[in-house]
Amino acid sequence: MKEETEDLQKEEILAEETTTDSEELLENNNEAEDKDKVAVLQEQVNELKDKYLRLFAEFDNYKKRTSNERLEFMKTAARDTVSSLLTVLDDFDRAKKLLKTQLLEKYLLMVLHWCIINYTIYYKPKA
Repeated sequence: MKEETEDLQKEEILAEETTTDSEELLENNNEAEDKDKVAVLQEQVNELKDKYLRLFAEFDNYKKRTSNERLEFMKTAARDTVSSLLTVLDDFDRAKKLLKTQLLEKYLLMVLHWCIINYTIYYKPKA
């Protein structure tokens, strides 16, 4: 019986050593897995930070580009509008000068005609 008890005690000690060894292995494996998971998560965080920074820079460039394009469009639109109005104003100016000239000619013709009529009425030539 004593031998059986000793055998049982040896088996218990062996079982305890085996469980502690397997627990240590599991803990070591868990620590290694945790470290791997942390490394993977850290890599994902770095990738997302990089994507965020690139996207932010791209959006900032977009705002600057659209602002510059808007200013350039306004300058160009104003320049085009003024240049097209200049041609119209030149046409009006020419028409005004021509109208003055034509009115002056008409006035002079009317005065000349009046003079001729009055001359022939008052000063009939003797034939």
